[in-house]
Amino acid sequence: MKKSYQSSMVGLNLSNQIVSITITGDFMILFMSQILSFSDLQNSWLITMLPIIALVRIPLSYLMRRKNLLDLMRWSILSKLCLLGILVVIPYESVTFSIYALFLVLYQIAVELGFGLAWNPLILLLTEEKVRAKFLSYLGLFQLVTSFYTLLISFFIGKELTALHYRWLLVIALASLFMQFILLKQLQTDYSLFQNHQVTRQMDWQVLKKQLWHHVRILLLDSLILYVTLTMNVLYMVQVLHLSANLVSLYSSMSLLGNVLAFALAGPCFEKRRSLFFTILLVVTGCEILLIFFLPHDAVSYTIFWSIGWGLLNGAVGALWGLYISLIKHQAASPSPFTIWNIYQGIAYLVSVLVFYLSGNLVHLASSSSGLDPYRLVLIACLSICIMVCLRMLYRRKIGLK
Repeated sequence: MKKSYQSSMVGLNLSNQIVSITITGDFMILFMSQILSFSDLQNSWLITMLPIIALVRIPLSYLMRRKNLLDLMRWSILSKLCLLGILVVIPYESVTFSIYALFLVLYQIAVELGFGLAWNPLILLLTEEKVRAKFLSYLGLFQLVTSFYTLLISFFIGKELTALHYRWLLVIALASLFMQFILLKQLQTDYSLFQNHQVTRQMDWQVLKKQLWHHVRILLLDSLILYVTLTMNVLYMVQVLHLSANLVSLYSSMSLLGNVLAFALAGPCFEKRRSLFFTILLVVTGCEILLIFFLPHDAVSYTIFWSIGWGLLNGAVGALWGLYISLIKHQAASPSPFTIWNIYQGIAYLVSVLVFYLSGNLVHLASSSSGLDPYRLVLIACLSICIMVCLRMLYRRKIGLK
């Protein structure tokens, strides 16, 4: 990958994260609850609605299969600029639940049109397979910048998000979108490279059918890691273990640190020392199983060391398994990335809704049960399956299979 392309992709990723945090991330929840004064039920409905709307990616992947990837990104950015511009100037007193729900629907469609459809095919086009793991690890390291941004904004906001605070956040998000236009300009020199290859191929239904079992296995593994690394762990710590905000915040911070350290230290091993990568993955996953098994059941026995250990291990598990899953998803989509990747991702969105629903119910069961802890048992089961996958990969490498 050219250095100019690499810097453009990193910049696009960072600016997109800043916009996402503001519109559909943590600040959205504060905006809905503290400024728009929506009820908990309304907030939950809107949060659950987002991955369902994202299923629009499936028909869009067919309709846009012959479009240039850069054009898709531009159309998406223009749509988001218009929507965010309206949100900056509109009086929030006049924003009803229905109006904001419509805004989120239109915004999520704009997201899927651009980053949703084009981002991973762009990575596949711009990176060779032998350096893709290194580049994805590099992108993962920049999550630290986004987290530092979120931390700074949190100090700036203080105890409560006001309308003026949120308008300033929207201005920063608008500036990030304008920056994306500049970054796309750097990729414009090879415009023809980004013409969707679907022009020369028929729709990939036959390829998809042949690889069905492979895709199902990826989706199952993806769902297991999603459950293990969900923010529901935080809900579990609050509602079941009854931990203080300080211990929960420490867990979140350590999870981020574990994520960054895993990308920095183990990520590069994937290219040159694949067996070492899977050995690290095996050890880290096994350690998290042991920690969850011995995790105290009450706040009295729970110390800061448990938050530090669980946070570091969970962050590392999420980063390393996420890297491995991303790479095998790229390989599976390589015959025709645009259609296969986006059909897979559309189905994955639907599965994620089910995973969220299941995990939420398990947390509720765990909080009302004095004996068996179903949430913790499912965590251990998911990680145990990951251990078996890891052992299988090490065995295949030992006997000379890829």
